[in-house]
Amino acid sequence: MRKLFLIIVLILGVLQSKHAQFLFEYHLHYDSIAKLTLDKKGPYFYDSLKVRYEKADTSLTAFDMLALMIGETKQDHYYPYDLVKVEQDIMHLANKGEYANALNKSDSLLKIHPLNLTATIHKAFLEDKLGSLTAKRSKFKFVLYLDVLMSTGEGTAESPMMVLGPGDGQLLIRYVFGAGIGNMGSGEDNHGYFVDILEVLKEGEEPTLMYFNIEHAVKRMFKENMMKEFEKNFKKDQKEAKKKKKKDKKSSK
Repeated sequence: MRKLFLIIVLILGVLQSKHAQFLFEYHLHYDSIAKLTLDKKGPYFYDSLKVRYEKADTSLTAFDMLALMIGETKQDHYYPYDLVKVEQDIMHLANKGEYANALNKSDSLLKIHPLNLTATIHKAFLEDKLGSLTAKRSKFKFVLYLDVLMSTGEGTAESPMMVLGPGDGQLLIRYVFGAGIGNMGSGEDNHGYFVDILEVLKEGEEPTLMYFNIEHAVKRMFKENMMKEFEKNFKKDQKEAKKKKKKDKKSSK
């Protein structure tokens, strides 16, 4: 992916100079932007932004992309932990050199999850590798997405970078920053939001830590019906425990 990495760096530099970056702070702006993406008549409605992104609309601004990214977390299909197995399959196929199969899986995933980072980065790489006619468009979409990811934070404890999936921080470090990963952990940022904490390893440099905000992903770790079933069983267990406690009290008298 070395060639793709160099292309990303060049295009990303152009985009960052072209678009004035909105200074995003998760604790201040996430909820208000999320509301904008649910307004069907507004300019930041998720479905409208999604269509523009899928067409690789060059008029999309940094804020448009930020709204699209946040809007993704409010969609019924957004359960990022359910996609980990599929993402691993894509990476495994690509590593084995089964590029066509990996690309097909990426395309299938992107039909429902347009901002899945694993599928997006592999589609850009694989189409470039296979000489696809849509490779240029896919690379542009990937870098457009990367541009907004970079604008969400500095990756520090004070300013974590927002990502959509639990493995996205690892992807960014390996494929975009070209570094290795050491220790991995989790914690909370200064505002109590859940973050992944990853040790970044670069040859000839001291290890550093990067912080990725996945608060929104953790909240959607389980599907609603699963949670309802869990709550139902939990309440049932509580009732049975109370009955047993009363029964034990009576038998001890």
